[in-house]
Amino acid sequence: MVHIAFIIARALPVAQQRNAIELIEQALVYKFPERPWRELEAMFGLTEWKQTKFYQEVNAEGRITEAQILVMRLLKKRFPEMTEEINSLVEGLSLSNLEGLTDIIFELNSWEDLLSWLSRVDQ
Repeated sequence: MVHIAFIIARALPVAQQRNAIELIEQALVYKFPERPWRELEAMFGLTEWKQTKFYQEVNAEGRITEAQILVMRLLKKRFPEMTEEINSLVEGLSLSNLEGLTDIIFELNSWEDLLSWLSRVDQ
């Protein structure tokens, strides 16, 4: 049953795949509230599932999306006058660059500092 649900999740658009996977995992937790997560993983083969390229890609895509949202919120607070430019700058950044930007975001003194930092990173 679980394997079929994951196959169906794979057929969804990328943006919805992570939500489908989370829904399946939540359903298992609610269906078996007394069982520890590790036992559910073993019962339903979720450990093997998490090793698949598909699961890892969906998970990585979700992490990038969450990081983009966080960075955009922080930059919009730091540079409210540059809202439109921020969206286009953040969209192309890798996860490691998004994480790096969160590390230095409060050290940026100007919009030019941000552009300078972005010019030095590998996009």
